[in-house]
Amino acid sequence: SLQYFFANESLTSNRLLCYSKASKITHKKNKNSNLKLDVVGAPQFPKILKYRSFKKFVLKKKFNLSGINVFYISHNIELNPGKYFPYTKTNPEIFNDELSLLSTLGKINKNVIYKSYPTMQYLMDKNEILNNYIKKFENIKIFKGEEDFRYVRSIADIIITQSSESTLEWCIGANVPLIFLDSDFYEPLENENVKKAFKDSFFFFNYDKVGWKKQLTDFLNLPYEDIIRKWNEKEIYRKNYDDKYFLSSKKYAGSIGSKLILNLIDGN
Repeated sequence: SLQYFFANESLTSNRLLCYSKASKITHKKNKNSNLKLDVVGAPQFPKILKYRSFKKFVLKKKFNLSGINVFYISHNIELNPGKYFPYTKTNPEIFNDELSLLSTLGKINKNVIYKSYPTMQYLMDKNEILNNYIKKFENIKIFKGEEDFRYVRSIADIIITQSSESTLEWCIGANVPLIFLDSDFYEPLENENVKKAFKDSFFFFNYDKVGWKKQLTDFLNLPYEDIIRKWNEKEIYRKNYDDKYFLSSKKYAGSIGSKLILNLIDGN
């Protein structure tokens, strides 16, 4: 909607600090002749998962988990404000996608942790329906904690998510096999170049296509060692695309950004 369009940072700022080269190019497309852009990379917190093994041990004990855990971080949100209309699926379609995916995950040979996106768009809480639906699947456990995903991501052996919102950086930074669920009708990736980068770097499934559920099930039923091997084979692509599309991992955003701000204060 126009309300969200005019609140866009690239239209209300004079200077914008970006994660990546592609982000800079995207913001340049907005008609704001005064905007200056600098690529500083993502903050260190998403990019580095400290004390992973210790955190994983503690969290598995806390939530009574064992074995290989597939963490599904849902970003299927019924967009009650309609801010993306008419470029997104209807709310019933989005909700049915969630049910379909959970049904698919309920058939795999690994444990699944499900965390819904912490938002409530209607008076009726959809999580009540989802919680009852999930009860039929013995391998799916609902993450009911209030903790943000960033604080519990060390528990994941495999991560599944969709949508290119801020949650994605925490998934990429966890550096475990990442399954990205793509749709041309729900917060789609910007263009074919970005899609290629995601396909090369992560495990990419388009859930608009016929047969995606079987493909996802077959993949997740592979031995974990095979999934890790395939993930490691993609490492070269993640490194090559990092500065252009992802977190710019070798940059230190705090250091670069603070110098830019100090220069602005000094009038440089």
